[in-house]
Amino acid sequence: MILHLDRSNSYTVPGTVQGKTANFLLDTGATSTFVSSQVAAAAGLPVCKRMQEIRTANGSVRACSTVASEITFGTFRMENVSVVIMPMMSYDVLLGMNVLRQLKLEHRADQLIISR
Repeated sequence: MILHLDRSNSYTVPGTVQGKTANFLLDTGATSTFVSSQVAAAAGLPVCKRMQEIRTANGSVRACSTVASEITFGTFRMENVSVVIMPMMSYDVLLGMNVLRQLKLEHRADQLIISR
């Protein structure tokens, strides 16, 4: 799969969280995958496994850790993915390194090539 930088100099891709359509922002600087509370509710994500403090650019926020039975983006399908449900997140899904490290990422100019 080849992604091109968008207008905001980010790599984005459509996907699903437990069958619910969402827009994914790829973030190689994020350790975890974050899902907005709106997408989490629509996808029927399970009740929190644990609460935790997350430090963001805007300060700390309490967030909920859980597991999504399935996420998909492009041609990739991942099962039993640990995610953090973030209140008031501006993007649907921020795809972090807990998922991306399972894939091969190659950056060329304004392209990101993702493969297994």
